[in-house]
Formats: sequence, C-alpha cells, structure tokens
Amino acid sequence: MGEVSQLPQSSDTESATPSSRAEESFMRWTEESVKLLISLYHEHEHKFADVNYKNKSVWEEIAKGMKEKTYHPTSTLAMETSASA
Repeated sequence: MGEVSQLPQSSDTESATPSSRAEESFMRWTEESVKLLISLYHEHEHKFADVNYKNKSVWEEIAKGMKEKTYHPTSTLAMETSASA
C-alpha cells in the first residue's frame, strides 16, 4: 500500500516526539488509507451495536489494523475521520 506522510507540529502543551498526539493528528489520508479505514470499519461494524464492546476499543482495533498496514492513525483520529466522511 502507499505511504502516509505526517506533518510534525509542536505546541506548548505537547512535546514534538514521534509518538506525540500533535504529530499523529496530522496524518495525510491517501485514497488507499481511506479505503483501508472503510474496509476495517465494515469488518468491525457489528461490534459497535454489541453491548459487550466499547466503541473506543473497537476504534483501537481499527487503528491497530491500519498500523499493521503501515498507516499510523490514533483510534481517535480514525473515529473522527470516519465520522466526517
């Protein structure tokens, strides 16, 4: 799959380390990464209606699936992106 580039951003409240939330929130969404997000969302969609799963944990699973394919969104970023689509 294609590469996702990230733009670093520093702030007074967060450090500019590679694992910082500020840097992760600037992932550029390519067509391939959006398709992967949609695919993973559909794979896990039934869990959102299941009371045995918390939405946050489902989004964390989706983010983990994206990381396995070399994309690095946070679960929050994945959730926010799918909600705006």
